[in-house]
Amino acid sequence: TDEILTVTDEHVLYDTQTAQYRAWRWILDEDVMKVSPDYPGLLQRYILATLYFSTSGEYWLECSYKKGSTSCGILNEDMRFLSGFDECKWYGVICAASVVRRVNLGEWCIRSP
Repeated sequence: TDEILTVTDEHVLYDTQTAQYRAWRWILDEDVMKVSPDYPGLLQRYILATLYFSTSGEYWLECSYKKGSTSCGILNEDMRFLSGFDECKWYGVICAASVVRRVNLGEWCIRSP
């Protein structure tokens, strides 16, 4: 939590209505990767999860996390956002040396509830 608090105000993190809270709880409770507090990619994983929740990722046209929802087409299921794999494998995430350099969401995520 300490590292996450370097980029998110404590009041925002603990507000159950925010994308930041949902991302933090996803990492703690649902992330099948079960990252530890010393995982080098923890902060970027949290930021990407915050992006996902703040853009209504469960309604994305492609590669949404929710099971039974959209697929990644011909892509591997491990490329879904919030999959249990390294965040650098998620669709649209471009990394160099395991550090996120760019995120290209394109038009496939533009859809709201």
